[in-house]
Amino acid sequence: MSSSDIPRPYSYQEKALCNLMMRRQSGVRRSLVVMASGLGKTYLSAFDARNFEEETGRQARILYLAHQGIILEQAERTYRSVFGDARTYGRFDGIVRDYDVDILFATFQSMYRHLEMFPRGAFDYGVVDEAHHTPARTREEVMDHFVFGFQMGLTATPDRYDGRDVYEYYDNVVAFNLPLEKALAEGLLTPIHYVMYTDRVKPAELRRYLADLGSAGHKRSRLVFEPRPDEEIVRIVNRRAEEECDGGKIIVFCNSLDQMDHFSDLFAGSVTVSCRDTRGQQVAKIDAFAAGRYRVLLARDVLNEGVDVPSADVLVFLRNTESPVVFLQQLGRGLRRFPGKNKMLVLDFTASIDRISYVYSFYSRLRAYLASRDFGQDDAMHATAHTIPEVCRVEFDETALSIVRALLNKKIEAGKIMSLPAIVYIFDDAISIHTLQHLMRLGRLVPDYEWPDERGHIIHLFDHVTVRRFVRLVGSRRLTRGMLSEAEFARRIGKDVKWLRRQERWGYLSPSWVYYSGIGRAEFFYTQRDLDLYLNKDGR
Repeated sequence: MSSSDIPRPYSYQEKALCNLMMRRQSGVRRSLVVMASGLGKTYLSAFDARNFEEETGRQARILYLAHQGIILEQAERTYRSVFGDARTYGRFDGIVRDYDVDILFATFQSMYRHLEMFPRGAFDYGVVDEAHHTPARTREEVMDHFVFGFQMGLTATPDRYDGRDVYEYYDNVVAFNLPLEKALAEGLLTPIHYVMYTDRVKPAELRRYLADLGSAGHKRSRLVFEPRPDEEIVRIVNRRAEEECDGGKIIVFCNSLDQMDHFSDLFAGSVTVSCRDTRGQQVAKIDAFAAGRYRVLLARDVLNEGVDVPSADVLVFLRNTESPVVFLQQLGRGLRRFPGKNKMLVLDFTASIDRISYVYSFYSRLRAYLASRDFGQDDAMHATAHTIPEVCRVEFDETALSIVRALLNKKIEAGKIMSLPAIVYIFDDAISIHTLQHLMRLGRLVPDYEWPDERGHIIHLFDHVTVRRFVRLVGSRRLTRGMLSEAEFARRIGKDVKWLRRQERWGYLSPSWVYYSGIGRAEFFYTQRDLDLYLNKDGR
């Protein structure tokens, strides 16, 4: 392999690699990396493993763990492209039992059954793909068995539906965080046009659902919509694909194997891929679809994780899932940039209260990141409630917006989401609302929902999980490293700290980060950019 054939990191991967190196230099031995699907998480791990070798001055033995063989297939190809033929590669799964190789790709299930074959220090560098699965018991036992020089967890979706804490397993160290919404806002992925179809509502069922919301007997997944005829769905998909994508390649996520088989009969030029296929058959079908031999790929529980199909132009949701993790994973399929593709059309026919809530939360976070990207433009935080910059389009009909309004009101009444003033109260007023608003503009605190009040002003609302994570972050000094303290910032601008504190409290100056001790004491920190902006504004 010539040097010109070796892939090189993108700029955002370079930043992640720098962060990982600094974490290791400070003594960290395991870290989580959160990156949206399609951004090259696997390549990032290979680049970092190569950096780890350079830092240690010796060749490392690498263990790459995942829970599906098809993920390992792609990972091995990636590592071969980075490390070349000078290394030996092997698999350890239900079929192959390689052992004495430089880089081993293994499933958790097979490794769990044969841990006695491997000494605790058998590997120097460990990678856990789809790391949100790590807290599962068998995976915990596998990871606890090994002692790595460094361990990286990779995930696009760190929040588990069962509420277990992935961050805690990685010692709350996140070396890099680039979620799907932020990646879209920064133009790193293909822009999306998302359309929800929710116009066949059952009024009585909707009223019962909203009345029961928050009660002990509430059923989260109750449908309040009349199902569309299947033939109508196919007609809509074909028409929208033809109008917006010149026909294009279509991926359809199905709710069951029976539904998948049924729609395969309705879609011309289609192929199915599911757990009924062997790993080789799955790979062959996906490759055939990518090569254009099939126009439609219908999937059931195969494309959720670890597999990208960048040539796809249209995603169709027929699957109704209560898990936001699965939703974001499915949405991430096909968003990797591809020559000639200028957008991804997403058609959502799942029509449930939960799905509307997930999509609106996704839309709200996307808007927040777009505002963060445009921070400094006067109108960045004052866009109208249901418009979004051209990078993406998300369409809600009036039925969906009415449901979101009622849902948010219910959640506020039940205390399941909170406003910005409520977060100030959590910190005993030690952190002003101006500071929190500034952290939002910087993208450091991202709301889960945005909604206009009676006067048209945007209200920002936060789930408890988001608030807990933020409290945990500001309770750690780790993120203050390299920043300017209040005393240092005040000295450099020729003011005293008391003056600076008054400016912070009144909202005239806003720090870029805060450390909160938990006993009512807050310390504020600034960046070099804050200093440069202040001095330029002050004319110095």
